[in-house]
Amino acid sequence: MATLNGIGTKFHGFRNCQPDGTADVTLWLVFLYFPIIPLRSYRIKRKATTMREFSYTVQEKIPLHFKSVLTTWFFGWIVTPILWFWPLPFAVREVGEYLGYTTENADGAFYYFVIAFAITYIVVFAWKWKDWDEKRGLPVKSK
Repeated sequence: MATLNGIGTKFHGFRNCQPDGTADVTLWLVFLYFPIIPLRSYRIKRKATTMREFSYTVQEKIPLHFKSVLTTWFFGWIVTPILWFWPLPFAVREVGEYLGYTTENADGAFYYFVIAFAITYIVVFAWKWKDWDEKRGLPVKSK
């Protein structure tokens, strides 16, 4: 399992996570970290070796879980882009004019706030997303 600039293979769809560190996962072909094709599913044991590094031990190969594949596609192609980029349309001047917050009356001050908020949101969300992504599938009591 490896990616180079978001292209390669990656585990997605962690389910049945147990306190002993085992979980069912699906190995995906990814492009820019978006799941494209499910390759196969495994029962793995994930353990943190150092900060930000993990080791995986494959316990057994299991059949693809259809619901997990659909859920991964749904979250990977619909929910994730919405969570990442929802403030950006509000930073477009035409949208601001349509909604009335870039008018001459307000000097567009609120528009600059919206732009600053959109940029800040994406930076903070990316930072928190990485933390969440690294913790997926770890044993329940792991830090």
